[in-house]
Amino acid sequence: EILAGADLLVLPYDFAGKAAEFACLSYPTKAPAYMATGVPTLVYAPREHALTLDACEKGWAYVVDESGAGGVMEGIERLMADKALRDRLVETAIVTCETQHDARAVRERFRATLARAAGREVVT
Repeated sequence: EILAGADLLVLPYDFAGKAAEFACLSYPTKAPAYMATGVPTLVYAPREHALTLDACEKGWAYVVDESGAGGVMEGIERLMADKALRDRLVETAIVTCETQHDARAVRERFRATLARAAGREVVT
């Protein structure tokens, strides 16, 4: 409810150092929560970060993948000025959340992956 009252949600990640190395392959659990809010999201993270790759591939967030305040400010200004962009990001985020992050769907994909890894037929 608090997140849904915001104008913009930001998912920032480090661009250098140990934290950046560790986070590169992680996917924050708050990302699906952000997607479900109906509020546009700005991802500020390195290009090779799993979160950045997902947001770019699926189009659920505005992505700034270069370090520095300039890109972030440009992104915020663009989002403020472009209602169609905000609406498209929100709609895509909600659909992505419903189709990719629903608990049932995640459990099914995980179960199928384990079955394939074990060399077993996937039974649905």
